[in-house]
Amino acid sequence: MPNKLFFENKLRASIYDKDKHGAYLLLDMFGLDTRISNGNDSAHNLLIIDNIISKKLDKFNNTLLSRYSKRSFAALILMQSEKEVIDLCRDIFNKLEGMRLVKNEHWFNFGVVFFQHGEKLEEIYQKMDECINICNYQRANNWHIFKNKNLLFSKSNLEWRTIFSEYLKYHNLIFSGHSFFEILKNSPQSLNHIEVVTSLRYKSEIIKPSYFIPKLIEVGLNRRLDMYVVNYQLSQIQKFPEKNISINLTSNSLKNKYFSSWLKFKLLELSSSARKQAFYEIHENEVLNFDPLIKKALCELQKFNCNIIIDQVGRNIVDLDYLNYLPINFLKIDKERIISIKENNENQYFIKSLLGICKDKKIKIIANGVKSKEDYDFLKNIGVFITDFDSSH
Repeated sequence: MPNKLFFENKLRASIYDKDKHGAYLLLDMFGLDTRISNGNDSAHNLLIIDNIISKKLDKFNNTLLSRYSKRSFAALILMQSEKEVIDLCRDIFNKLEGMRLVKNEHWFNFGVVFFQHGEKLEEIYQKMDECINICNYQRANNWHIFKNKNLLFSKSNLEWRTIFSEYLKYHNLIFSGHSFFEILKNSPQSLNHIEVVTSLRYKSEIIKPSYFIPKLIEVGLNRRLDMYVVNYQLSQIQKFPEKNISINLTSNSLKNKYFSSWLKFKLLELSSSARKQAFYEIHENEVLNFDPLIKKALCELQKFNCNIIIDQVGRNIVDLDYLNYLPINFLKIDKERIISIKENNENQYFIKSLLGICKDKKIKIIANGVKSKEDYDFLKNIGVFITDFDSSH
């Protein structure tokens, strides 16, 4: 299980990322004997509690559970609605409340703090301290929540489905580009590809993709968005024949027979050289179960000479066997691994190991989220091929 340092690095990276929001959970088991020694059941009790929380967290993708201290567990849940997190926390609390691990009825406090980009780490910790203190003051097993001010986080799936039914139209989509450049040793950078970022116009708000796309997948409407984005991508390729355009596709769409046939038909309308400009990205967590339908879809795209990118690499600690299973051109390392890379030995080791693994496979590494010249120079020196840092400015 990850330790406190790893957890805090993950939390810090999450609040620095403008595309992320989440919830920080802390279970303070002050009344439980957590000393592991002969003659007590502490190790067994901790294992039971760990198992309870882990099973509840398994329903979400972007989560992290850590043994935060001798008497506490901490969890991080990213990119989920307020309602879903609260429902999950209620389940955890009720399960723990029903356990009789100690004679004292008040043996734990449970705090939940919602956060978003731009908040200070110290403020999040202060809110958590206040949550725990409020629970402790009530002298009974309890939990307290600091909610987020953004009302979008509190919407249910039914509310999201209603929003999408009315607003998920091509004219409500806002397309922008995120440029990635090849690192060249003795010459200026050259543009490698532009990643399409899709936001949704909803009334007077602009909803970021990291907020609405997970909800779109949950309510089963992601295929509609993927088709809109493919149409935009191919129109840009025809308009700018010298530029490579990348889009992210969901695994649900790639595995869908109708979508797969439709995409092949669209690609057949392009020339062979134009198809090479089409880059398709899929999240790392969607290729970990060795799904034959995913492999088939990616192999078909590669037959069209399209480029395959696995993104969000390193967001979680996973088995990299999929590198031997799937046709892959690029790995795009998650922002959390890149932030202040020059000072982070653990992430340096991760990237260097990845470079070594990918060298013989002819898979090139992309660094996403490079913010400083120092980090750019470090990545350049260790052999990273592409970054989103424009060194010409």
